[in-house]
Amino acid sequence: MRVYVDRKYLSQQYELTPFSAERWVHGAVIDVSKIRGPLPSVEREVIEKHVIGRSVRLYLVPGILTSYDKLYFDRDSRAIVRDAGVFPDEYRAELRLVKVEVGAGG
Repeated sequence: MRVYVDRKYLSQQYELTPFSAERWVHGAVIDVSKIRGPLPSVEREVIEKHVIGRSVRLYLVPGILTSYDKLYFDRDSRAIVRDAGVFPDEYRAELRLVKVEVGAGG
């Protein structure tokens, strides 16, 4: 699962390039919705219980020829959304990004 973020908020702000050391972004899930149609109440309950408010860690790949950076959920963060049945082509996740780590192992 990946997230697109305008480069001005991450790679440009922190002067990151594809050749920079490892780049990790930490954040939290603030909302999840269906791409098409409303979220049924049963799904909303599961998502609120298991996904919303959870911390996530994403690997940052700076955009080279695009105006967007790509963020990829790490294994543990991906499990949070996957285990609740949230799949990339069906759902949209809203995240709050709070910290960028450069050179952190992972």
